[in-house]
Amino acid sequence: MSPWLGMALVLGTLALCFAALAWWRQRAQPHPELTRKLMHVLMGLVAASFPWLFDSAWPVLLLAGASMAALWIVRSGRVSAARLHDTLHGVLHDVERASWGELMFPLGVAAVFVLADGDALLYIVPILILALADALAALIGLRYGQMRFNTLDGYKSLEGSFAFFLVSFLCVHIALLLFTDTGRAESLLIGLILGLLVMMSEAVAWRGLDNLFIPLASYALLKAYLELDTAALSMQLGVVVFLLLFVILWRRRSSFDDSALIGAVLLSYTVWVIGGLAWLTLMLLSFMTATVLALRHGAGIQRNLHNLPALLALCAPGLFWLLIREPNEDTAAFFAFALSFGAHVAMFGVSRIHAGQTHLAWAHLLPALFQAWSVLALSWLLFMPWQTALSTLLPALPLLGAATYAFYRWQPNLIDCPRDSARWWRQATLAAVVSGVGWLWMQALG
Repeated sequence: MSPWLGMALVLGTLALCFAALAWWRQRAQPHPELTRKLMHVLMGLVAASFPWLFDSAWPVLLLAGASMAALWIVRSGRVSAARLHDTLHGVLHDVERASWGELMFPLGVAAVFVLADGDALLYIVPILILALADALAALIGLRYGQMRFNTLDGYKSLEGSFAFFLVSFLCVHIALLLFTDTGRAESLLIGLILGLLVMMSEAVAWRGLDNLFIPLASYALLKAYLELDTAALSMQLGVVVFLLLFVILWRRRSSFDDSALIGAVLLSYTVWVIGGLAWLTLMLLSFMTATVLALRHGAGIQRNLHNLPALLALCAPGLFWLLIREPNEDTAAFFAFALSFGAHVAMFGVSRIHAGQTHLAWAHLLPALFQAWSVLALSWLLFMPWQTALSTLLPALPLLGAATYAFYRWQPNLIDCPRDSARWWRQATLAAVVSGVGWLWMQALG
């Protein structure tokens, strides 16, 4: 088929879908979310036909660019005919929340089409998850959602998230059984793992970014898991379930809100996949120690104090060292990774000790410093040769001390234990600087 004919067919089908939903919206007055999600499903089903319509990526990229431009014009209200604007705008934007989802949708579709590079399975499964699971989760949550958890956009429901998981699992499991030679056990395990991880990705997304996160995450995970055997997949599932249970059990002791806790599961899983058990253990020990410090020096844990952007700022320096590590053992990167999280533990301790106190002497900050240092010592002695661990423990102490003192002097209003974004970026900056100095020191030692 000519690519131009294929593009005309796609645009004509989408125009008919818009017109039909606009007509139904005017006649039946359904809930705005229902109209929006039906259009979401129809767009996804149309996009699922692309492997049979186009042999190259340029028509899909052109369609995505044209769609984003048209949707932006509708969103901004720059359509000359008022009636046409009201019709198109109502289908997509009657829901009263800030969202860029309709712009992220074609971007996500185009990105996965390019990445799949002609592999229909790797393209269609993520698009079906995006089209079906996301829409059904929203509608189930709207109609039946009672058990809610907070996100950056407000609230989502456990019922909606379970619906998302179930549909994602079925999309993966059925596709692998019917169209590949993947075994039954492997298909089941891949469906379970991918369903859980993509469900969490959808839960933490905000402002419609799930329309980009879902297809990209589904593609990357599916491609990786198809290369694993049953034993490796079972290990993957076990780690995901362990991290979920750990966060659920620790939830009431943590000051992170629900979206940040879900994000912590995803980040912890990423750390384990790339770095292994030693890196994951250090991250979890840092998380637990920071919570204990808060309990000891505060009036108790207050829920929902720290959100997902705070979590990302705190983890950013450590993730950098994780991503640049050598494929095999890299002591320098692990040392820097440990210093970044140790510095955060020390700074959390300073913040909690100083809360409500008009003045602190330097000696009063030593407990936070030594507890952070102890986290590093325990991790290194567990997973590094003892000669290497001992040689790194002493230089770690002054580096952590520098981060502790710099935070004590640099962070304003510590008496009120501030939680604004500026505070998190100060911590991230100090952790990055200290870990960078540690990395350079290890490189100098060879």
